[in-house]
Amino acid sequence: MSKRLKIRVRTFVMGINHGQLLQAKGMLELLNRNFPNASVRLDLYHNHILKEIISQIKKFALIKGFTLLINWLCFCKFAWPFMQRDVTIFGADTIWMHNHPVAPNDDFFFGADIKGGLLISVCPSNAGSAYPSSKRMNSLLNKFKFVGVRDKHTAKFVEDLVNKSVNVVCDPAFFIDRNARTRNATKARGNQISVYANSCRKVREQIKQTDRTLKHSSQKFYYLGYFPTFYTNIGKQFLGLYGLVNEVEKSRLLITDTFHGVIMALMTKTPFILIKSDIVLSRLNGPILECFDDFRICEMHQLSDCIREERYYGNEDLKSRKLENFVEFSEKHISDTIKYLVEGG
Repeated sequence: MSKRLKIRVRTFVMGINHGQLLQAKGMLELLNRNFPNASVRLDLYHNHILKEIISQIKKFALIKGFTLLINWLCFCKFAWPFMQRDVTIFGADTIWMHNHPVAPNDDFFFGADIKGGLLISVCPSNAGSAYPSSKRMNSLLNKFKFVGVRDKHTAKFVEDLVNKSVNVVCDPAFFIDRNARTRNATKARGNQISVYANSCRKVREQIKQTDRTLKHSSQKFYYLGYFPTFYTNIGKQFLGLYGLVNEVEKSRLLITDTFHGVIMALMTKTPFILIKSDIVLSRLNGPILECFDDFRICEMHQLSDCIREERYYGNEDLKSRKLENFVEFSEKHISDTIKYLVEGG
């Protein structure tokens, strides 16, 4: 009897963050579809847990934290990072970001502790903040059998250090199969405008300006994932992974300032406004930016004016076929190349 293939995934896990869970769940689904008989697990390693706990306590995000913790335990399987493996997949999110705003610099996410098996880069990102060039970084990256990365900045980082060409592929959130979960979901969009933004307090100030001119409108504003106060939309604070995506899907418009806010909007073909920042544009740098028009990207001080403009509520600029082609290419490239490498290619 041949031994069971052991595949381990390294990315941020157990975070109080819907985006981390989205990409981790998508990666597990992709690998389980392609290797149904393998043992596929996430490495249980959390290098910023204290900082995150303090941050969530300050935000009074206890409901969200509890809900996402249950989601992690329900949707994902874990293994200790020191356990034996045949393949280690380095997943999405900004695990290769130098001077990360939350997670400390850590060569664990470059496989520094791994002694055996294949190391495969699937779609990590450095969000435009690359680790400095060094012999150690060169040595670590040279151990990888490259498959892809998540943005152009990270591709350049790899190519400059180890002279290996890599493809930019989509975030694994696009690989989640939502069919069974959304069979009874309401597809019709109402007058709901949703906010999924880390800077939700500033967004609320802009919405107040808008409300004064739309006071006779039936539009309703709901906050998802991030809440300006504990008492804001308490019912929405219980939303788990699928609940959040379904809520985005029934929104007339999504206001976001995050990478995964844009990803959820594109997944559900929901019109959106992206509040501009260097870090979010760095994370999106690649084919994803070609899937919608630039007018959807605005400065915070322009938000109230954008909400009033009717063109933001249409989705004619959302290039669904281009996005579908990118997702199809990404899944095929990742799946075919990993299978080839695992089979000894």
